[in-house]
Amino acid sequence: HDARFGEIPDYVGARLEAPVLPDQMRASK
Repeated sequence: HDARFGEIPDYVGARLEAPVLPDQMRASK
């Protein structure tokens, strides 16, 4: 996952970057 977030899981990092995601993007995870 992204080194900027250290040991934080990818999905948490994604929420930090974009707290509100369209359903399509959330489903793609």
